[in-house]
Amino acid sequence: MEEKFKPKSYSKTELSRKYNPHLCDRSAQRTLMKWIEHNKELSEQLICTGFSKMDRLFTPRQVQLIVSFLGEP
Repeated sequence: MEEKFKPKSYSKTELSRKYNPHLCDRSAQRTLMKWIEHNKELSEQLICTGFSKMDRLFTPRQVQLIVSFLGEP
């Protein structure tokens, strides 16, 4: 039985792998970041939380935003 997804702090790689488990880490991360960049409303809301492309971690609030726009991984 698959465990329920919990919004918590995730590294970019860790969250990317949850959304794209079939891709290597680098490709999974690039894919997730492209999805975020192409969703202007999500991008704007993440920026309001202090998000920067250079960050290595997503905060629990940022993860909640991502999940609300992209669905659970």
